[in-house]
Amino acid sequence: FRWKHDKPMAPRRRVTVSPRSPVNSDNSAWDAKVLELAMRSIDVDALLRLYESLLDPRGTMQDYNPNKHTTNDIVRRVIIPSSRVECGGVAFADVAGKCNTLPSRMVTHTWTSLFVHLVAAVVANALGYDEYQLIAERLTKGHGSIARIRRRLQRIGVLHMR
Repeated sequence: FRWKHDKPMAPRRRVTVSPRSPVNSDNSAWDAKVLELAMRSIDVDALLRLYESLLDPRGTMQDYNPNKHTTNDIVRRVIIPSSRVECGGVAFADVAGKCNTLPSRMVTHTWTSLFVHLVAAVVANALGYDEYQLIAERLTKGHGSIARIRRRLQRIGVLHMR
């Protein structure tokens, strides 16, 4: 197992988020919601654990196929059921491990793309790669390859990056 693209990570910029809305800065409810949403995140390890659970033939989504299933499929069949509480639901970030720090990245995605591509893009970014294809290929190889990816993330200190 070799990393073709081993290179140092790009320097991280410190991000500051003001919880004040320029539109409605006197509304404390607005400010609280903006701050709550800004703090909602999961780390790279939690995303990898979710992905690994899809590969488990006894898991929640026994028919998971990385070349077929989209983010929408995973949200509807895995994430929403796992984040239900009594009469409603909570954010998956709360289920996966709430953290009271601002994330270092914002991820935007389309629900119609393959879920493995979303996971690969996040992992590739954490590793400092410009492209995610190599990571996507490794993710589809299963648990052993994912364990090697996890060790690499741990070694460079970004496994728990948010």
